[in-house]
Amino acid sequence: MASGSGGPAIFLAGLSGCRVTGIDIDAGGVASAFRRAQASDVTDRVAFERVDANGTLPFPDRTFDAILCVDSANHFAHRLHVLEAWHRVLKPGGKALFTDPVVVTGLVSSDEFAARSLVGSFWYAPPGVNERWIAEAGFELVRQEDVSANAALVSGRWHDARADDREALVGIEGEQRFAGLQEFFHAVHVLTSERRLSRFVYVAQKPAAD
Repeated sequence: MASGSGGPAIFLAGLSGCRVTGIDIDAGGVASAFRRAQASDVTDRVAFERVDANGTLPFPDRTFDAILCVDSANHFAHRLHVLEAWHRVLKPGGKALFTDPVVVTGLVSSDEFAARSLVGSFWYAPPGVNERWIAEAGFELVRQEDVSANAALVSGRWHDARADDREALVGIEGEQRFAGLQEFFHAVHVLTSERRLSRFVYVAQKPAAD
């Protein structure tokens, strides 16, 4: 779900030998994922489709054993609808794992919200909302964990690595785009480090009787 350029999907297929179907709304991401898959040795187990996860999923009921969605739930304007769609396409007993990187757990200024939202459209939720929607969609919440420390670490490293390659990246992105992304990564690092916007992972299971 929201498979981007396909890295996690290809990694999972190679690691576990499972079949993976990646979906993403961005045509460029899907094209990149296809190219990465072709360069790997898992092309027989990985497929990618351009699908809007906020809409109707083009898969029959009870198709998948598991769903993985990393740091994209915040882009779903109709999150309950998305979770209901996941419930429909999962087999009984199947699990969905997703992360929400922008759970509001402290005071956040309007400028900080703007900086954190530079990449795509964002929907922020307070604690308890994801849990409620998981239940309303028919799932059982198996696990919930605060993984903000990981987001703080990765965003800080990304910001610093980009700063080290500033000249090359400005040549590719342009000065304005480079500065905007640096502001974005700085905002992610500060807000997650201070636990004002927190990253949570949720594991939900469809009851075996469904």
